[in-house]
Amino acid sequence: MRKILYLEKRGCDFLNNDYDVKVLSDVGNYRVGIYDYSIHGKNGRDYILNFGGYDKKDIERYDKNGKELKLPKTKVIQKNALHIDTQYEDENGIYRDLELEENLRNRSYAYTLADILKCVNEISEEQYTEIQFIS
Repeated sequence: MRKILYLEKRGCDFLNNDYDVKVLSDVGNYRVGIYDYSIHGKNGRDYILNFGGYDKKDIERYDKNGKELKLPKTKVIQKNALHIDTQYEDENGIYRDLELEENLRNRSYAYTLADILKCVNEISEEQYTEIQFIS
């Protein structure tokens, strides 16, 4: 059965000279999301979700021989990684689900339509089959 995930474009469209992003991502916009509490999570919470891309980095503290570096270096470990912000509300306020966000970041999703769909399906009780933009 066909189930459509509707996303809003909330940032600007990819710039013409931003070749790296245009090659690595088919999203077409720097920030997209679901802006009402329409994703009912498997954990019972209703979520607003925001997605973007970034280069996931790690800090190198030791050289290849195990000697500690005087100045640690950053190294890109995944270009165009999927960044996700979650938001839910209960009777006490509005919160982010940091544990869920960390778990999803560790999955190495990319900022692509296919991985956004996988990510949402991992969170949601409903399983979506495709994405359409509403703005």
